[in-house]
Amino acid sequence: MFAYLFNLAFCCLLLYYYRDGNRDSRILFLYPVFLVWTIIIGGQYSVGTDYPTYLEYFSSENTIQRFEPIFQFLKDFFYSIGLRGQAMFFVFAFINVWAIFKAFKKFDLGQYALLYFLLVTISSFFNNQMNLVRQATAGAFVFWAFAEAFDGNVKKSVVLDVIAMGFHYSAVVVLPFLLFRKLTFFLTKWPKTLLVITLISLFFSMTLAQYINTFLFDMLPNFIKQYTYYSVLRSSSYATNVYGFSNVLPKVILIPLYWLSIGLLDGDELNEKEKFLLRFGILSYALRCIMNITMIISRFALYFWLPSIIPLYFLILHYYNRKENIYAYAIVAYCLLPYIAKVFMGKGEYAYHFFLFS
Repeated sequence: MFAYLFNLAFCCLLLYYYRDGNRDSRILFLYPVFLVWTIIIGGQYSVGTDYPTYLEYFSSENTIQRFEPIFQFLKDFFYSIGLRGQAMFFVFAFINVWAIFKAFKKFDLGQYALLYFLLVTISSFFNNQMNLVRQATAGAFVFWAFAEAFDGNVKKSVVLDVIAMGFHYSAVVVLPFLLFRKLTFFLTKWPKTLLVITLISLFFSMTLAQYINTFLFDMLPNFIKQYTYYSVLRSSSYATNVYGFSNVLPKVILIPLYWLSIGLLDGDELNEKEKFLLRFGILSYALRCIMNITMIISRFALYFWLPSIIPLYFLILHYYNRKENIYAYAIVAYCLLPYIAKVFMGKGEYAYHFFLFS
C-alpha cells in the first residue's frame, strides 16, 4: 500500500509543480517518472493470478508453454544476457512507460503530469500491468498506434498495432479504428448517446452478465474455446463474480464528468483534432464499460483504458485555464478519492508487496 500512496503523492506533487505546463522542464519530469513507475510496477511481487506462471517462465530457459512471437523473442533475448525471473517484470514495466510517453508526445497533450495522474487514478492500467504482462504491453503500443493514426500516420499506426499483436494477438481488434477513420468518426458522433448506453451496460453487467456469458459461450466454435481457454474461464468463478456493485460503482460515478466534458465540444477552446480526441475518449470509456458485460470480450476493453482518460484531461484543463481552480481541484479530488479507497482496501492488484521484502 505504501508504494501506491507514495506514487499518488508523487503524482500530486508533479501536478502542482508542472501545473503551468512548462515544456522546457519535461525532460526533468520524465526521468523521475520513468524511474518511479518502473521500480514500483516491476517490483510487484505475486500480483494477480498469472504471476507464478510468468515468474516461472521468466526463470526458465526452455518451457513448454509458448507465447506471442515478440514477447517470446524479448524473453529469450533478455534471458540470454542474464535478466531472469523478477528482472523481466522490470523490463516490461519500462517498455510500457516508454511506449505510453511516446503516445503522449504524439498526441501533443502538453500537461504530462495531469496525464500521468489520470493514468494512475482513472485508467486502471497502472495497477494491472504485471497481472496482464503481455496484454498491458500490447495496450501501451495500441495507445501509441491511436496517437499516430489520429495524426495521419496510418501506416505507422498499423505497424505499431502489429507489434502489439506480437505481445498479445487480441490487439487485432483495434485495426478498424486505425484503418477506417470515417468509421471511428461515425462512432464518436453522438457522445451523449454513448454515455446513456454505457450506463445501461453497467446495469446489465450486474444483473445479466452470467446469462449473456452463457449465451455467447455456447455460440463460440470449439476451436476458439480451446485455444483461448474460455472453457477454463467459463467453469470458474471469474464468469460470475467480477461484475459486482463494487466493480461497477467506480465507473458509474465518472459518467457525470464525461457528460460535463461534452460541453467543450460546443466552444472554440479546443481545435478540431482535440475535439475528435475528446469524442474518441468518450467512445473509449463507453467501450471499456460495454465490453465488461461479458467475459467473452472483456479482455478487449483494456485497449480503451488509456484513451478513456483524455476527456477528463481536457475538462480539468478547461477549468484551470479559465482560472476556475476550485472546479479543477474538485475534479482532481473526485478522481483521487475512489483510487485511494481501492488502495486502502488493498485487494487484488491494489495490494502491494515488493519482491525484495516478500
